[in-house]
Amino acid sequence: MLDAQRTFLKKTLIDPIATNTTLMVLLLGALCIFVAKAYSVSLFSVDLTETIVKLGWSLLGAGVFAVIMKSGQFTELFQKHIADVMYDPANATNAAILPEKWRLFSLARIKQLLPESYAKAAVDGIEKRFFDDELDYHFEKLDIAYKITVDDQDRAKIVNTMTTNLQIRRNLANPMFRQTVRADASVTLTNVFINGVKVNLADTSLFKMTCNPDEHQLVLKLKDYAPGAESITLERTFETVQNLKTEPFITAVMTRFSKGATIRANITDEHTVRFVPMGFNAPGKPVLDGNEFHTWVIAKPGDLLLPGHGYIIIIVPVQIDTGS
Repeated sequence: MLDAQRTFLKKTLIDPIATNTTLMVLLLGALCIFVAKAYSVSLFSVDLTETIVKLGWSLLGAGVFAVIMKSGQFTELFQKHIADVMYDPANATNAAILPEKWRLFSLARIKQLLPESYAKAAVDGIEKRFFDDELDYHFEKLDIAYKITVDDQDRAKIVNTMTTNLQIRRNLANPMFRQTVRADASVTLTNVFINGVKVNLADTSLFKMTCNPDEHQLVLKLKDYAPGAESITLERTFETVQNLKTEPFITAVMTRFSKGATIRANITDEHTVRFVPMGFNAPGKPVLDGNEFHTWVIAKPGDLLLPGHGYIIIIVPVQIDTGS
């Protein structure tokens, strides 16, 4: 009779507990707390009651944690968090440490190419160029068109029109559009449109003084024109006049990330243009579009131009064959 009862208890109580570590830890913790509260426990005249209570609560906590870890919901959440860290680190909860991790990985790679004394300087230089504090937005579908008219005094009037989509960084309180134009001659900003609405350029607060008199910086608070927008269309036109005898070229350097970019140039018949890329592969021969613009695709849709990439457009006279 007792054997049957022992067998029943073993199958229904002892074996399930013995094979379930989580349940065993929970029960052991509860037992420690019960015993310590119900009885005074001492060993060699040392009161162990408080120690056993703390042990019991620790075991209970470990048991509860084990139950959570084994739950399906937690497993799914934990897997998602790991996936975010591995494949989408910018959205990880510890995104603040990304710059330091980037420096460590970059330094490890660059040390294979440069002596150690120069590797750190190279990493600092890359970070300054690509990850400075001016990351409010990047360009998409960038198009820059140059309308060039050369007079008989070898002066070129250049109308520069840029159209693009500005992709604004998320959760940015006060995104700013900044553009600096440098030229030996005067620069006149003629038009700026944001989402098809013309900006009042008579507002002198839009322009920031620089220490260089040949620089002109336009600063636009984007939230004033498109509050809450993550993407806006921008069109900007300015005019310059330059002497081709002393400055027969146009130089441009990207200061932002640009995703997809086209450069176009139209010039009077007596002159033509040469395109020289800086920092990326030559785009090949230009295509002449329906408006007589020479067109270079310097980044296909989806391709990325990095800050520091640029180009030079050289204005040269057409050699006329006199037949002599």
